[in-house]
Amino acid sequence: KFIMGNVKRIYVEKKEPFAVKARELKEEILGYLNIPGVKGVRVFIRYDVENLSEDTFEAACRIVFSEPPVDVLYREEIEVRAIQRVLRDVDNNDLGVALKAANEDVQNVIFKNMSKRLATMIKEDMEYMGPVRMKDVEEAQQKIVGIIRKLEDSAEIVISRGGGDEIVV
Repeated sequence: KFIMGNVKRIYVEKKEPFAVKARELKEEILGYLNIPGVKGVRVFIRYDVENLSEDTFEAACRIVFSEPPVDVLYREEIEVRAIQRVLRDVDNNDLGVALKAANEDVQNVIFKNMSKRLATMIKEDMEYMGPVRMKDVEEAQQKIVGIIRKLEDSAEIVISRGGGDEIVV
């Protein structure tokens, strides 16, 4: 059975003993760029895969995209877990205010990562709060950004930056 148009994203990272490129990049960042405080560098290769049956995709994950003895393979769900982790620390009132200025796609991603009951409650709160000053929205968003940065600094979540096939975080 083929699922057309269903794109799956996976990331592959070398296990620590084999992460030569990550160690080289860390040394370059510390040496050439003189950026202090860099504790580690991780290199991920991103693959977006589409139009494969589930069985073929699973086989390709083990054979084509990664070498299990030396690689760690992460599936797209890693991002979902990160969103859920962030949401555990965010005050629901701040979230409702922050989402007032967010587009529908962003709201849907957030609401899909919480219980239906909580999502309904926050949607109702947003409806009843009426218009909100942009200053209050930005303040609530900055609180959430602060939580994300704290979780990233403590390595509880990984935020991917950059584009292309390789992502350095």
